[in-house]
Amino acid sequence: MNRKLITVISLLMILPACIYKKNLKQTKTSLLTQARTEFSLPTVTEVKEFHKEKYPLSKNKAIEIAIKNNAELHAQLDKIGIAQADLYQAGLFTNPEVHTIFKIPTTPNAITNIEWGVDFTLSDLWTVPFSVDVSYAEFESISAEILSQIRTIILETHHAYLQCLKQKDLKQLAQQAYIQAEDLHNQVVLRQEFGYSTPIDINLSAAQTAHFKTEYLQQIYEFFAQTTHLKKLLGMPSDIQEVIFKPLSDTGFSIPSVKPLEEVMLTRNPEMIMRCWRLHKAKRQLTLEKARTLDEVKLGIDYERDFDGTKGVGPAFSLSMPFFDFNQAQRARARAEIEHAEQQLQATNVMLREQLYMLHEKLITLTQQQTIQESAIEAIEMAIAYGQEYTKKMQLNMVILLDLYLKLYQEKMKGLRIKYEILMTKAELENLVNTTIT
Repeated sequence: MNRKLITVISLLMILPACIYKKNLKQTKTSLLTQARTEFSLPTVTEVKEFHKEKYPLSKNKAIEIAIKNNAELHAQLDKIGIAQADLYQAGLFTNPEVHTIFKIPTTPNAITNIEWGVDFTLSDLWTVPFSVDVSYAEFESISAEILSQIRTIILETHHAYLQCLKQKDLKQLAQQAYIQAEDLHNQVVLRQEFGYSTPIDINLSAAQTAHFKTEYLQQIYEFFAQTTHLKKLLGMPSDIQEVIFKPLSDTGFSIPSVKPLEEVMLTRNPEMIMRCWRLHKAKRQLTLEKARTLDEVKLGIDYERDFDGTKGVGPAFSLSMPFFDFNQAQRARARAEIEHAEQQLQATNVMLREQLYMLHEKLITLTQQQTIQESAIEAIEMAIAYGQEYTKKMQLNMVILLDLYLKLYQEKMKGLRIKYEILMTKAELENLVNTTIT
């Protein structure tokens, strides 16, 4: 009977721990897979240097290199390993406690008194599952936080790449305008020989040409500055002097309505996910603290052999009675954490909604401005065609034509800036909603 009792108690105390460890190992493996697939975390530990990559540089390749070469991100990824260790530790049961007492008899005809026992922490059965819930919520919140950092890197790199393309186009436009202005200035000088230009015309055209040249030099510098910033984000070696950019294949898209975007944002935005998990963690922490009211409950087996040789074995039970400390302080702390997490979630909700509506309206406004700007460019081009015709007939001063080219250049610059502002606003909106807009 005693052996059966010992076997039953031992199985009841040991088997749940073994089963839980097995399930925790499976959970750990699935979490790793989920973190690397759903959150697109880099799995490559060896970082390639940029000069070993092939040209031209595409937007996606630039983002990939920026993620691989971001030292701060790799440092943050170590948090996942720490969270995994905490999750595994939270699922472990307390080691059994073995105690023995030997009493040497001081009277004759008596044998040594022996007492020994094994105690298991019975309260682990209702505290460990809640501890795992808290650690799992922490793991998920850290994963969402790292995802948010990755999305920030993607957005920053995307912006820098678009800025480089914009400055490249502006530089080419300024170069074309300068060449055109210089050619018109030479024609103005040539016309002076036939009496169709005055010194005033020559000086005005020279001033206009100088303006185009300074603008061209400024765009060269701006392109250099933006390229240098992109090199910094990509961790590009300093000996790389030139970057060949791959043109964007398709920039067309339709603007969806704001309500579906809002629904997607509230479920996919990394910061929103992180706040939800932190609120969930706070709630599970309160449940854990309630369960810890009786956190020192032990059940075990005790054996004793008395001085006269009498033996006995049976179950042992101990309990820390919560007369003074029933974990009320930690419960109050957990409730405060819940209130704090709810306020942060609400604040994040309001902030994200404001950003969404602002970006959506900005995108609509920029699209309307782009249509108007295209009409303005078309009107100036028609005026230039008219001017060229009458300039050839010597019926129009070429300085006026040069002025029209200056206006055309300025309008095209505005058009390019609006075009790339639309693309950058779209990238911000995609980053906020965490989905692609097509």
